[in-house]
Amino acid sequence: MATNKKERKFMIPLHSILSVNGILHRQTHTSGMLLLTIVLSCLCMFLSCGQRRYHIGVSQCSNDGWRQKANREIKIGQYQYNNVDVTIESADNNGQRQVAQIDSMIASGIDLLVVSPSDAQIVSPAIERAFNKGIPVILYDRMSRSEKYTAFIGADNVAVGRTMAQYVASMTNSGDEIVEITGLEGSTPVEERHRGFMDGIRNCNKHIKVITLKGDWTIKTPRRLMRQLLREGHSPVCVFCHNDGEAYGAYLGAKDMGMEKQIKFVGIDGLPGPNQGVEWVRDGKLTASYIYPTKGEKIVPLAMRILQHQPFRRINILTSALVTADNAAIVDMQNNEMLNQTANLSALYNDIDRYVSLNQSQRIILIMAFLVVILLIIIAVYQVYLRKTKEQISQKILQLDKEKIDFFTNVSHQLRTPLTLVAGPIDQLLESSTLKGEDRTTVEMMGRNIHQLSALIEGLLTFDNDKENVDDSSATTRADQAKADAENEQQEENVVPATLADDLIDEDESREQILVIDDNDDIRFYLRSVLEKQYNILEARNGKEGVSMTQKYIPDLVICDIMMPVMNGLECCKIIKQTSATCHIPVILLTARSQEAQRIEGFDHGADEYMTKPFSADVLLARVSNLLHNHKRLKEIFDDNSEWTKAMRNINGSDKNFIELLRRSVMDNLGNPKLKMTTVAEIMNISYMQLYRKTKALIGITPNELLRKARLKRALRLLQTTNLTIAEIAFQTGFTSPSYLSVCFKDEFGKSPTDVRNAATPSETI
Repeated sequence: MATNKKERKFMIPLHSILSVNGILHRQTHTSGMLLLTIVLSCLCMFLSCGQRRYHIGVSQCSNDGWRQKANREIKIGQYQYNNVDVTIESADNNGQRQVAQIDSMIASGIDLLVVSPSDAQIVSPAIERAFNKGIPVILYDRMSRSEKYTAFIGADNVAVGRTMAQYVASMTNSGDEIVEITGLEGSTPVEERHRGFMDGIRNCNKHIKVITLKGDWTIKTPRRLMRQLLREGHSPVCVFCHNDGEAYGAYLGAKDMGMEKQIKFVGIDGLPGPNQGVEWVRDGKLTASYIYPTKGEKIVPLAMRILQHQPFRRINILTSALVTADNAAIVDMQNNEMLNQTANLSALYNDIDRYVSLNQSQRIILIMAFLVVILLIIIAVYQVYLRKTKEQISQKILQLDKEKIDFFTNVSHQLRTPLTLVAGPIDQLLESSTLKGEDRTTVEMMGRNIHQLSALIEGLLTFDNDKENVDDSSATTRADQAKADAENEQQEENVVPATLADDLIDEDESREQILVIDDNDDIRFYLRSVLEKQYNILEARNGKEGVSMTQKYIPDLVICDIMMPVMNGLECCKIIKQTSATCHIPVILLTARSQEAQRIEGFDHGADEYMTKPFSADVLLARVSNLLHNHKRLKEIFDDNSEWTKAMRNINGSDKNFIELLRRSVMDNLGNPKLKMTTVAEIMNISYMQLYRKTKALIGITPNELLRKARLKRALRLLQTTNLTIAEIAFQTGFTSPSYLSVCFKDEFGKSPTDVRNAATPSETI
């Protein structure tokens, strides 16, 4: 319930308020607890139907071609289960980064860790931390320095090294020189492949010289090492590298020296596809490659056996074979077929995932629909209960209103007497010539505050007396009736727009009103100093506040910045121009945005003028004056019919529609003596304050003045063109009496109705 500001300055009885609040609190608490209980119950039912999900974290040492193939196979293994989430991360051969990734996975709450250590020495402590926290650990491809792991899956790198040694030895003779280029130092495959290779060379019964160089799994480093070795005069028969990329790099280094045909190059991985080992063997760049199996699809099944406490093998060794020029094409063909099957399998699993997701979505929708039905039932029950208690609450509110009014009335009357006794002596002291200096200043301050307090108390005494009654009894004389009617009309003019009257107390009606909208305090101060000598100034700090003030005060012109918080000037201008009550107001955009496209954007949003900062005060004043002068032409519309057509030709569609609707609303009801402009405002679907402001801005007169002028012009025309009596004309034009018509007619035209009827004045129309 809305209350007057003056009322809130006093304490009111609290027992009634507490009683009403108690009712509201009890019903809200009861219904809220019921609703919460039902929603939580349904939510628990929904969640309890779910299947446990497992989260597997995979930490790869790198992201090369072999690892990418393994990651794809891991995803294929995941497709076998609908309750497994797999997260794969790569350390890019950085041990410290891999440790951080593993620790992050542990913190995220993974159920199982799969790791391929980039540097066993650095990464092993992180693996132990996971194992000690009860997280199962699967070592993939590479071993750890610790025995704290759950299972291992990968090839036997020592056996791989021995196999490659036997193959290299079969292509060499005693006394030949061969080169071994290892992978990145610190990884267990490097150590194991080197150990197996050297064992195989020693057991081949040939005296073969081995030169071991340190590589890093890349193509670039072996290429450089090979060029350097050949420049030093070495002539190896064969080069063995720990992966195919290194072997291809060594090949390129020999090619740079023109010796690629004299040396055989072998590697490990045997990956199919473009720019991989099988292709290089098929093209004759490499002599052979050992297929190093990925078998990533076996990881997730092994992990699920561990997580579901099923039997599993701790050490899982993968077998493989050698790829040479004789079988490279077959291997490539088989791989292409496997890739096609993998793609089909992935598409199939994607379809399954989509169907499962659709099923889950439908299930959720069904449950939500059930919840909605339950909520609707609760709301319906609550509404029934609320209707039963509304009457009780209404009675309490009415009682509270009565008690509050009685309280304010009593308090104000009790305060008025002592305030009067205080204010009187203070006024006497101020009239005395003996009171001077600081004492007079102090007493003057007391007087101002006493009078202010008296005004507040006086407001309390009369806050509910907002209706004026006019005695229109038949006992009054015709002259008294005319005076009473005039006073009644004037009261309507003053009372109906109550808030508007308050706003206009200190306003000079002879000056136009300008609204300045800018978030910069200094700019607003400067604009005020420039404009306030000629115009009344209003201020707003952003577009939203400016729109509100524009609709409230209906100023004659708006000056608006563009770049402002809450709502910018472009949006503010657009709203002003699209609102029927304010669309006639000229808008000047005053901004630092000076580009041509920005100016066009401003005009597109409805601006009448666009000025950029810095600006000349004289230019601003000139443009303001020009815009206001152009809009003053509308004030002649209702004064002379000959000007109507001319003026209507030059105004925008929204203002034209407003004026046409206003004119029609007035003229259609002109003969109704009870017609008031508040009724016209209701017909036009706007507030009286908006009607008052816009009518004053467009025509230059108030709505009641407009109504009076329209009635008088109708009366003038009837006097000149008909034989109706003055009394009949008075009642046809909405005047309550002939005497009141005569008084108003003479004030408007300087002649009485009788004088006009007897004169030969040409007829006038509205």
